[in-house]
Amino acid sequence: MEIQQVTTVLVFLSLALSVFSLLRNRHNRRELEFGANQLELLDVTLQETMELIEGNLKTSSDHARRIAWLDAKVRQSRYFSIKEKNSTAIRDERRPSIEERRERILRMSDEGYDCDMIATHLGLMPGEVQLILNLNSRPAAVA
Repeated sequence: MEIQQVTTVLVFLSLALSVFSLLRNRHNRRELEFGANQLELLDVTLQETMELIEGNLKTSSDHARRIAWLDAKVRQSRYFSIKEKNSTAIRDERRPSIEERRERILRMSDEGYDCDMIATHLGLMPGEVQLILNLNSRPAAVA
């Protein structure tokens, strides 16, 4: 009888262990399903966040373009208002004749000023100063 009792106890222990394992297995499956659901939710949230970021990047890019355009307009209006003030001042003052300008350019060139410095000092275009210097450095024309 002792063997039969030991066998019965072992069968019950085996059965209890099997039930425990089954319950533990079910618990682990629920945990895995919960984890899988959480991963799916995180994936959806990540996709939504990425879409929001892309939308924000596009919006910020549009805003940057608009700011650059407005900045250019503001600078252009400042440039024209300064140019208008300068043009009215030039109209009010007597402009030197071409001979007076030529003499001033040649004198400043002889003093060692370069083309850009002469143009800045006299309020002329650098191309005009360069042209006058080039024309006056040529030998006399042959008839």
